[in-house]
Amino acid sequence: RLEPLIFGIDSVMVASKFLLPAILFLLVYFLVWKLLGHRDDALSVSTALAAAFFVTLGSAFVDYRSMITLLLEGGTPGPHMWTRPVNPIVGALQLFGFLLLLLSVWERKWRYAYVAAGILLATTIGYFFTLGLSFAILGALCFFALLQKEFVVAREMAYVLLISLVLDSWYWYNMFVSFGSGAGNALAQRNGLFFTHAPVLNKALLAATLIVLCFFTYSYLWKKSRENLRSWIFIAGLLLGSWLAFNQQVITGREIWYQHFVQYTVPLAGISVIVAAYFALRTF
Repeated sequence: RLEPLIFGIDSVMVASKFLLPAILFLLVYFLVWKLLGHRDDALSVSTALAAAFFVTLGSAFVDYRSMITLLLEGGTPGPHMWTRPVNPIVGALQLFGFLLLLLSVWERKWRYAYVAAGILLATTIGYFFTLGLSFAILGALCFFALLQKEFVVAREMAYVLLISLVLDSWYWYNMFVSFGSGAGNALAQRNGLFFTHAPVLNKALLAATLIVLCFFTYSYLWKKSRENLRSWIFIAGLLLGSWLAFNQQVITGREIWYQHFVQYTVPLAGISVIVAAYFALRTF
């Protein structure tokens, strides 16, 4: 019978395991392709493909402890995170779709990209880790736009935030009201809220940041290449946003299961390294 397959839980599982990861692959491919300057040469296309394959298939290898254990002791690897039902795959589609729209705002390619970005950002309200990382990257890029004195871009970044807050205003109102009660705080703590100001150091993100910095130093200072500066700043926004998502509790005093951000920060770190390597080494 086709009804359970089309309308039942089977359709959700099929979408989660096959269709949604394929869409994620395309989103990452086009994001990287745009960061590389919309070039159609073989090196640019293969670099974008490499980034898409890393995000969809290879990011698990960054967990070196699990990989060493698997190689030395054998066994069966666990299910890939993108094949789990609903999240994190749905959140990944929202995040990378949002980044594509932010890149359009950043590059001034589409006049109303900020409207679409604000609406998409509002839809991430159901998954905190997509929402939190999206907020952090948006803030980082807005900060860089202000440093560059690109006030139109900074204003549209602010519009993105404003649109999302207006669309989700009822949710935010209820959330802040619940924080004012003991029952609301207790419920939040049972769902992963911790009160702390302790900073978080993520080794994969630290390694990616150092590698990108080395590539930038080599390209910008040693080779004196001034090309692709806007893309360099955009990947810097991805990295700074990832650091902010991990460490916002230093200021706010509240964190929610920060370990879950890894499912998105590792792909972003990999993309940043691949794009930076392309800019620094493509002449070879």
